[in-house]
Amino acid sequence: MKYVSTRGAAAGSSFREALFSGYAVDGGLFMPEEVPRVSADTLRQWRALSYPQLVQNICSLYISPDEIPVQELGALIERALSRFAHSEVVTFKRLRDGLNVLELFHGPTMAFKDLAMCCLAQFILYFLQKEDKHVTIVVGTSGDTGGSAIASLRGAKRADVVVLLPAGRCSRVQELHMTTAMEENVHVFTVEGSSDDLDEPIRRLFADSEFSSRHGVISINSINWGRVLVQVAHHFYAYFRCTDGGGGGGGAEVEEEEMPTVEVVVPTGAAGNAAVAREQGHGGRAAGFAQRKSAGALGRDSSRTLPPGVTAGCVARRMGLPIRLLCAVNQNDVVHRALRSGDFSVDGAVKPSLASAIDIQVPYNMERVFHLCSDADTALVRDVMTRFYESGQANLPATLQTRTGSALRRPRPPSSRRWLSASAFASRSTPRSQRCAASPSAASPCAAATTGTRCSATQWHASPAGARRPPPKRNVDARTTARTTARTAARTTARTTARSARKLRLATYGAEEVFSMHTCTAVISVC
Repeated sequence: MKYVSTRGAAAGSSFREALFSGYAVDGGLFMPEEVPRVSADTLRQWRALSYPQLVQNICSLYISPDEIPVQELGALIERALSRFAHSEVVTFKRLRDGLNVLELFHGPTMAFKDLAMCCLAQFILYFLQKEDKHVTIVVGTSGDTGGSAIASLRGAKRADVVVLLPAGRCSRVQELHMTTAMEENVHVFTVEGSSDDLDEPIRRLFADSEFSSRHGVISINSINWGRVLVQVAHHFYAYFRCTDGGGGGGGAEVEEEEMPTVEVVVPTGAAGNAAVAREQGHGGRAAGFAQRKSAGALGRDSSRTLPPGVTAGCVARRMGLPIRLLCAVNQNDVVHRALRSGDFSVDGAVKPSLASAIDIQVPYNMERVFHLCSDADTALVRDVMTRFYESGQANLPATLQTRTGSALRRPRPPSSRRWLSASAFASRSTPRSQRCAASPSAASPCAAATTGTRCSATQWHASPAGARRPPPKRNVDARTTARTTARTAARTTARTTARSARKLRLATYGAEEVFSMHTCTAVISVC
């Protein structure tokens, strides 16, 4: 397997060169020259694999055995994942109403980034040992990335880790992950300004490939292909667990034409793989998965990056995994605007939200998505990204917008949403209609019959199956009204108390996790 820059240079680069270079010489990001297609037989074999075994099988497709032999690759991955608290490394849990959760927080720092970071660290140390070299790893962070990098490389004799931490821009837990590491190869510095202020000098540093090569300076942020590669396995593992019917390994073998399509919703931020999925097929049964993320995902590492999980999902899709990706954004909606109208532009400063890890304005991993969706049209990618970085604005060509939109579907705006229960969403049943004074004929129901709203005759029409409908109005006396009001107030108080408790529990996972759980609910509910 050879690698090439998304902008056309560095063709024929090895995995080792992609791993240690960060940016290519032309400023692009490294991608495989060809994404291997996985056969149905291979998919059936992979269904029974554990997570570490699946990571090994996928990585072996992109790493030549001449660079890392297969047996040594397996040993590196096993060593990387051996520190995880759960024996399965990644756990899959089925919830109610067809919603499932893929837990990614069992690593040393309880951040989802541990999964890819620990494997990337082992790959780097393998080559350093083999070549008897030393490198300096520069990490710009305000949260998860720095702690995960330190946990993966602390004590390594052939790598020094320099973490630049904007003062006051991360949670207390994240700060302690970084500042309490006492190993000699770990160096943590606080700097003034925000992570946005820190991004530009780091970008200039790695854009000078000659300087970084001469001084042995490398990056393990998500510009590094190794991070994306490992996260491809998340989508395969979640798909197999989601569709095997029992939530465990070794699901029933299915023919290629019978494999259901799973829709994966990825909040677009450095959260990487927070997702919810629904399955289509198997008699209309709905199933979903959500990838639960960091326990301390309050940092702003994502203010400059689209999650490698989105790119990893595109790679998995290109490999033949029957998934559909859907990007979910907050008010920092550069990806949404690019998919909707082709407007790929920065919309002012980053708008802070509760989900700070998806507060993005400059999603540089979109360059990899454009490369995949344009069938490796490097001239087109170079033109779009050059205009974007120079002026902060680029209009996507119609063809690229269409292809990207088919790979990364955008959520419909709130005005077009029709809310259903999970059971109604699964069954996809046709809305029922009722007669009313305005349209007494069952053969020609009024427009309200298909929307679940009140028609001009004030007759409530039946909503789609399972959706809530207001009870019919009745003539009641004052005493009944008072009792009803009291019961309603009591129920409202109980719901408010329960909601507050739930928010308090979710707060322990960080604001980013709250957003993920809200996204899960929305996707299951939206028709």
